[in-house]
Amino acid sequence: MGTSTHLANIFTGPAYSGSVKYITRTGWYSLQQDYPEFENNISSITTSILNTIRVILFSDPFFTGKEMVVENDWPSLPVMMENKCSSLLVELKTEQHVEIFQNNNYSGLATSLFGMSYRHLSDFFPNDALSSIRIPYGKKVYLYEHEDYRGRKIILDKDTPFIGEDFNNRVTSMQILNYPIAFSDPNFQGRSQMLELDSYDSAPERGSRWLEIGDNAIRSLKISYPFLVKAFPEKHFGGERTIYKHDIENIPGTISSLAIEPSFR
Repeated sequence: MGTSTHLANIFTGPAYSGSVKYITRTGWYSLQQDYPEFENNISSITTSILNTIRVILFSDPFFTGKEMVVENDWPSLPVMMENKCSSLLVELKTEQHVEIFQNNNYSGLATSLFGMSYRHLSDFFPNDALSSIRIPYGKKVYLYEHEDYRGRKIILDKDTPFIGEDFNNRVTSMQILNYPIAFSDPNFQGRSQMLELDSYDSAPERGSRWLEIGDNAIRSLKISYPFLVKAFPEKHFGGERTIYKHDIENIPGTISSLAIEPSFR
């Protein structure tokens, strides 16, 4: 997928009128930071003619609040989202998300969660009803006993057919962290390595972690809020630094070391 391809187009007016922003990369977009003209000011949207793109609109900043999944053109967004979108996610339809289930072993009522924070999980799923959960690679889930991320919590990073007696049917809020992932091939293919908040070196020293994917082996990166990637062409964080805040499907240079940092500092 080339960087010149329009994956999605957002418009301030109905019927694809008004100001337009052409989005050419997959990734998480805070409208306040990335496209302030469009914060709470989107009336219509088009998606790629290739029919491979999904856009998730969020009513609140930081990928929270009401969610709307867009997989086709919308000449006029519904009232719940028209001029009420503060952040959005552009992704391939093949992307997987956290899925929660009412019963053990991934059965019963199920809901996919596209956002990052669910202060009141009951807005999306029956209250105190979560028993099992599927978690794609690269994500960590924080489950809380009470609303507003209070009370006891448990951290999960893989498919869990039963969340345990202590939390079964007791989860009322949750948070999802999407860590950057490095890939050995373009377009997010090949070998992969999840990158947590830390520094990574192909010849680690002075406390940095090992860049397991290899020296000059990264060809694409998936990056989500609240992280950014500082990439260096030489070991030990040498050479000219490049900062990536959104997905990049074809790395133009070499990466021998990198650091994962919060994007809001």
